[in-house]
Amino acid sequence: VAAAERRAAKRARSASPVEVEGRGAKRRTGKESLLDALFVNHAEVEGAPDFVYSLGGADAGGAEADRILGEVESDQTMIRLTSQFSGCRRIVLFSTGRHGVKAVAAAVIELHLGGASTGGVLEVP
Repeated sequence: VAAAERRAAKRARSASPVEVEGRGAKRRTGKESLLDALFVNHAEVEGAPDFVYSLGGADAGGAEADRILGEVESDQTMIRLTSQFSGCRRIVLFSTGRHGVKAVAAAVIELHLGGASTGGVLEVP
């Protein structure tokens, strides 16, 4: 377990954190997270052929995910993954039915690593 955690930490350090384009070059925002090594865009959901998911930064899921998160959370720092939520990431579930790809669920998640005996905890703040 410890070796797997070390490998995940190494991948997270080499993965690109959330980037925002400004006037000049891209600048990095947010804290690094072990979840960065798992970033994916429209990956298939095993056993559910009509669904895909994305895991990423504040832009994951775009405006549709913003709308979904805004329906249950009014704190813009959580939706935009800033301030105390800068170490969090967004996971978004999409339906791929006859009406095209549409976001149907979204959550902000944060990974907390514990000791060797407890492993980690995935929190939805």
